Amino acid sequence: MDSRDKNGLPKADIPEKAAGPEMTESVGEPVSASKRKAATRKIVLLGLLGAVAMALSYIEFLLPSGLIPLPGVRLGLSNIAVILAFALISRGAGLAVMILKLLMSLLLFGNPMSFAFSLGGSAAAYLSLLLLTLLKGKISFIGVSAASAAAHSIGQIAVAAILTGSSAVAGYLPPMLLFSIPTGVITGIVMNLIAPVCEKMTEKG
Repeated sequence: MDSRDKNGLPKADIPEKAAGPEMTESVGEPVSASKRKAATRKIVLLGLLGAVAMALSYIEFLLPSGLIPLPGVRLGLSNIAVILAFALISRGAGLAVMILKLLMSLLLFGNPMSFAFSLGGSAAAYLSLLLLTLLKGKISFIGVSAASAAAHSIGQIAVAAILTGSSAVAGYLPPMLLFSIPTGVITGIVMNLIAPVCEKMTEKG
């Protein structure tokens, strides 16, 4: 069974250490020093995830536009970093990585319209992560990623409805979900593979 973070989202399965002094603190090392080391590792992980989010956003920008035959629908690779930061570090860390991703989006696309869609989708995806914490860890990374991808599409449609002043754009949502949910499942599978490595970076000792 997956271990869970304090927010209720999945964490990587890490083998428990053998009983002994190292289970709490390194031998002869003050508690405060160990806590500082753990905090430093989380900061390092946050920096890495932020850089990964920006890099993946750029990679998605470079991919052929016809890879997914629907305007506005992308693979969502950068969401991997957002969800891992949220689940393995904190809600604030997830928010910070999301903001970095949005800034990269603004730099890449360079126009208010595209940024509005990115902002709406990202905000909806982040809200979905907050809501998923209510499930108390009863959902895997795959489920979290798929739900986040669906929420991102819903957020984009909401922005489109506001900008156009018409609810007719809601008819575009089903085909968006048809592509976004499977891509969310794929990114969830990727998270299952790399989360153990990220989790080890936050271990004490």
